[in-house]
Amino acid sequence: MKSLASATWQDINALRERLVAIERASVEESAQAFIEDFVGSFSSIVLGRAFLVLPFEKLPARERAFATELVKGDARLRPSTRVLTLMGTHGSDPTWRSRTKSLGHLAIPLLDQSFVSGIPMIASLLASLEVDLSALESGRSIATR
Repeated sequence: MKSLASATWQDINALRERLVAIERASVEESAQAFIEDFVGSFSSIVLGRAFLVLPFEKLPARERAFATELVKGDARLRPSTRVLTLMGTHGSDPTWRSRTKSLGHLAIPLLDQSFVSGIPMIASLLASLEVDLSALESGRSIATR
């Protein structure tokens, strides 16, 4: 098995073709299948996760409850609040293979830059993706590319 660093375009394209060929019933199933195949395809990946940003009001009940508990009653959590939602997870540790068992990353409300900075793994991920966290306060799009 190759490391991601040594992967060729052919390796990446083969992964893409495997995933496109399999029909899924939901976004969650698609994300989980992608992450399992992605992590399984490259020996250098220890943990892979797929997130989707959704408005709080669109979350399933379990994720809404998780997000509500995470912010501990913060009034800024509104129906339109964007929530970073874990859709798929897979890794070398068996406890990393179920999104619903995630201890801190199932549904993270993106209240503001300060709140997100208090969750180191997520803050680091978003910084590496050059996400504009200052846009959270103004309601602008956080995607920078």
